[in-house]
Amino acid sequence: GSVLIIAYHPPFVQRFLKEDDSVQHQSCLVHFRRQILLTVLPSDHFKQLMKLPEQKALEILKERLENNADGIKLLTALDLISCVFRLRTLMVNGNLSIEESMSEQTRLMDWLDELMMELKDGLVQKKGVRWVKSKDHPNAKVCFYYLNARDELRTFLTDPAIPPCTNKVERAIRAVTVLRKNSLFKHSPDFMNALCIGLSVNATLLANGIENTSEFLRNLCTKGG
Repeated sequence: GSVLIIAYHPPFVQRFLKEDDSVQHQSCLVHFRRQILLTVLPSDHFKQLMKLPEQKALEILKERLENNADGIKLLTALDLISCVFRLRTLMVNGNLSIEESMSEQTRLMDWLDELMMELKDGLVQKKGVRWVKSKDHPNAKVCFYYLNARDELRTFLTDPAIPPCTNKVERAIRAVTVLRKNSLFKHSPDFMNALCIGLSVNATLLANGIENTSEFLRNLCTKGG
């Protein structure tokens, strides 16, 4: 079956999944980690911290949160998520068996779930099928984010081929994003259609071992003329 990996969990995704049972949903673990960082840090500090190596950033966070019980839980959650990605790297590089890696990842995600379920007490409540804030507290947002995507954050544990985040997809579409940002004045259905055709041609050439696609197309057009 297909797997839909997205950064957040809006209502339209729920409707889509109900309509097509063959599509699995994986919520982005990196985006959840970002929500935790935004919870424990003011936005300006968050931006500065993101420029540092991950280990250094975690050390700074630990110093700031060492006297805050809820803060320590969120810091531990960050550590657990980082460990999940390290285990996946070891698995992909062949340094750890798939069975052992997936087993350890499951154990870490179970621990993460225990932490978040403890943290939610008194901050959120269930309203219908969704969790909502019941208290105006900084930790409430990350709690209802987690609870509304609780099952979907674990889909990757069912199959080692399913990535836990959207990083691979975001890297793949980065060229499209940059081009879109630099061509706002050209937005139209015709432009987007031409853009998609051009990018499809480029991807096809790359898949066939042609690295300098611009030169190849230039030579092809010159010969054709």
